Amino acid sequence: MSFYARYSNVNDNISDYREPLPTAWAFRYQGAGNPAFGTMVRAWKGSTFWATVYDLDFDPYNESPDEFVATNCWAYTYYAWDDEENVNSTTTNPWSQPGGEAVIPNLLPLETQEVDIEQFNTVDEFGWMLFVWPNSNVDAIVGADPTVDFYQTWMGVKYTAYGDYSAAMSGLVMANYNCFSQQVLPNLGVDFDYIDPLTGNYTISECTVAAGCFTVD
Repeated sequence: MSFYARYSNVNDNISDYREPLPTAWAFRYQGAGNPAFGTMVRAWKGSTFWATVYDLDFDPYNESPDEFVATNCWAYTYYAWDDEENVNSTTTNPWSQPGGEAVIPNLLPLETQEVDIEQFNTVDEFGWMLFVWPNSNVDAIVGADPTVDFYQTWMGVKYTAYGDYSAAMSGLVMANYNCFSQQVLPNLGVDFDYIDPLTGNYTISECTVAAGCFTVD
């Protein structure tokens, strides 16, 4: 089901016959640490089933922005590497705890936002990033949290140069758990065709009915 299904009057768990949006994206970044160049990471995420996503909780009596708290810290997983395939890794507990462990904030808690590349943990001035969203970054079958939602996402980037020029483009789709339930870390897999090039049909053999996919003539 696409995220439009939540606005439909059809019964629950019935496909709305629209392609669901992906759950993993990759894109190139530039200008990290360089004031002449820049990259803005753009993200939109929606819920298949609910009117809002569960990343945020807030006091319903006070809608001031300082009331917002990112409650879902594993909402996305990201990787960054440079042109020489060097990577950085975090070895401490990634969430804020009473013991004073390192804090890595949820930088994309809203349904839509644009965040400067400088806010992320990058490796070098130029490189690549891979973002993986639920449920491609979590096993939704074993030990699943009942509040975990099927995310539907879009990502892109805006590049800037010298304060005078800018260009924007969409990211590259790397996985779509909503169509291929085996596309889960640590192996997102390759060669997942949404449409069979010979028959023009959706590849129902790899795209489970539970994920809302269907065949067409």
